[in-house]
Amino acid sequence: MKFKKLFVTGALGALGVRILPALKREISLDLTDLREGSLDGEVPVSSLDLLDFDRLVESMKGCDSVLHLAIASVRDFIDNSDPTMPIRLTQDMTDAETDRFHRATLDVNVTGVYNLFEAARLAGVERVIYMSSITTVLGHQDTEILARPGIIPKPFDFYAVTKLFGEHLGELYHRKYGLNVISLRLGQPYPIGNCLDDSYLSTPGRRMANAHIEDVISMVRCALTTDVAYGVYYLTSKGEPIAFPLEDSTQIGYRPSRIFRESGVEVIS
Repeated sequence: MKFKKLFVTGALGALGVRILPALKREISLDLTDLREGSLDGEVPVSSLDLLDFDRLVESMKGCDSVLHLAIASVRDFIDNSDPTMPIRLTQDMTDAETDRFHRATLDVNVTGVYNLFEAARLAGVERVIYMSSITTVLGHQDTEILARPGIIPKPFDFYAVTKLFGEHLGELYHRKYGLNVISLRLGQPYPIGNCLDDSYLSTPGRRMANAHIEDVISMVRCALTTDVAYGVYYLTSKGEPIAFPLEDSTQIGYRPSRIFRESGVEVIS
């Protein structure tokens, strides 16, 4: 690893608990989440609110890298949500639930992300890995457009707008302060989230937007080892017949290990 100590937000989220165990023996982890706990019963997770700026700065001191995974979870804002059923974001929410979710998203993805970058600067962090979202471009909807390299962002929804804010803020902190920033536009993690079975693979647009957990782990490793100081990269697996353009992602060493076909998910030989 290029870095020695990784500060992580959202460590106990659905993504964190799947990818961090693979990293815990490769780099020293300083894990945080809104709630206290532990990762695999081995690595302690400290309670930390991203809105507590002073504590965030103090907590980051001594870390040379940051992995930002924290988000406001949709499921926390839907009354009587069944955790075994998929949620189609705000389409399944009442107006009141949507408003509460949007305000929480502003807290985490705007105020919290500003606090994160500013705290990293003040704490002397060298690199921030910002977990963005593929939804920052899904407003295009046309899969042929999405498969083209260099497309202009077009956020799919309110959440995507706030994720795009984080990408732009990262670029500003790199340009103005020299902070290393790697932003990763994460696709639908598989097999977590709304991926309860493989029936959705019949839709080409959905196949192209998936990110197998093994590929997510691989890309985070790339972000921790590359000499590239700044970039925004797609983080998906391969899709068939259409895939996101991953040429830029290969520049930091990323090679997808999985391909999503209508017949299922396969390992790339």
